[in-house]
Amino acid sequence: MPHHLADASFTAHEFLEGPYARVPKEIGCAFTASLLVSPLVSIIDKAIVQEITGVGSLMKSMGVACKEMVVKPKIFFNGLSFKMTFLVYFGTYAVANLSEAALDYYQTRDEGTRKFYKVGSASAANIGLLAWRDSVFARAFAAPGGKPPSTTPMRTIALFAARDSATMAATFYFAPKCADYLVTEHDWDPELSEVSTALAVPVLSQFLTAPIHIHALDYYNRSVAS
Repeated sequence: MPHHLADASFTAHEFLEGPYARVPKEIGCAFTASLLVSPLVSIIDKAIVQEITGVGSLMKSMGVACKEMVVKPKIFFNGLSFKMTFLVYFGTYAVANLSEAALDYYQTRDEGTRKFYKVGSASAANIGLLAWRDSVFARAFAAPGGKPPSTTPMRTIALFAARDSATMAATFYFAPKCADYLVTEHDWDPELSEVSTALAVPVLSQFLTAPIHIHALDYYNRSVAS
């Protein structure tokens, strides 16, 4: 059974395709998944930044962005928020998928080794890309006249890393577990369950990690934050 966001045969690792056939497919999967996840995630994250910087309330900012996505899609999808969020997820998924392809190419069958390299490489990409994106967000969506620090404080970086680690756990651990649960307990189609959880869990995790995100940005923008 093919898995769109993992190995072609993830339980057996039969290594059916060479790199020239496999790599474009993995990049295409990363592109598609990122395109589907990024709109809602970018709306939530931009709204959090605007709440902290005093530009607008969380719900109002989300409402404005959702309306723009529907009424003015060209403006929304060409906006900084969507494009940078897309780059973060595309980079993360591409690294994860290409790690799978490399592990298959070198015929690595041990599950512990596979998870170590896949999750480790994807986490490094995700944490670095998100820290860069959030620093840009804090400047781009700051209130008029606001003067955030020229460099990102270590405390903020550490909080970003904690939030991103939770996001990675949701994406690469809880999403597959949820997919397995839907298949075994509710008789869902395996492909449908995998794709559904791979898209839904990262979005839902944004609400769970929002307090960490808010504190990180609050400290970034307020030198007296406790």
